[in-house]
Amino acid sequence: MTNSDLVLLAEEYRGSLPSGFDASAHELGVLLEGGAPISTLDRGARGSVNQRIKQAVIGELREFLCTDAERYKDVRAHGKTLTRTSITSISAYVAGAVGISAAAATACVAFVALAVAKVSVGTFCRLSEDNADNPKGSRKRPRSVDPRK
Repeated sequence: MTNSDLVLLAEEYRGSLPSGFDASAHELGVLLEGGAPISTLDRGARGSVNQRIKQAVIGELREFLCTDAERYKDVRAHGKTLTRTSITSISAYVAGAVGISAAAATACVAFVALAVAKVSVGTFCRLSEDNADNPKGSRKRPRSVDPRK
């Protein structure tokens, strides 16, 4: 698909856009050109759409990474298989590129991947606002806190 095809497609569906779309797109363009983050585009008292999406995504990531939530059990199981395959593939490349044994490459790659993952998850869980009761970043479900108190 060429650029002219994309332009024709965009023009064809322009009528389907919500009213005020052009003004919002222009405003967003001005904000981005000025170096302003997207979240500064306010959408009323409830905050920006982007901010609410960001908070929802962080909440889901927190539930997935920082708890033992049952609904993510199958995702974690698939992640272990994917991780094993990825470590093996990267190790094979490293072994060939550096000229070391596959076992040594696997040990090095696995150590680096594990260290980066543990530090990253631990940091995310510790800094996640709703995870204050789980300072070690363990996979235990944090106790609920009543926000009205």
